[in-house]
Amino acid sequence: MKKPIISLLIIVTALFLIWFFNLRTTEGYVISPADSSILVAESASAPEIKAKTQSELDEFYLFEGSSYDIPALNKFIKSEYKTGQKVKIYWHGSVMESAPSQIKGTFLIIKK
Repeated sequence: MKKPIISLLIIVTALFLIWFFNLRTTEGYVISPADSSILVAESASAPEIKAKTQSELDEFYLFEGSSYDIPALNKFIKSEYKTGQKVKIYWHGSVMESAPSQIKGTFLIIKK
């Protein structure tokens, strides 16, 4: 009886690890946090973001940033994000090629 349960646990763990390591990742700096999404610039630095006004950030974001949904896991642990904070985002799925681009399949956001 124990053998099938152990085998099932090994298979489930292996599938989860394969899935997790196939997620796409992005690192960047938060431009503007909101309740349900964050705006992230992948090609900027923290001092560059902190030196800009909000209107400059909004313009910069249209061409250099992406919008990521805040996943349920981060909402559950009540993660808060600040402008200029470095984050690493794990996501899957497609990117909506708009200005700014939008990523809906966010799995996890880690503060760095």
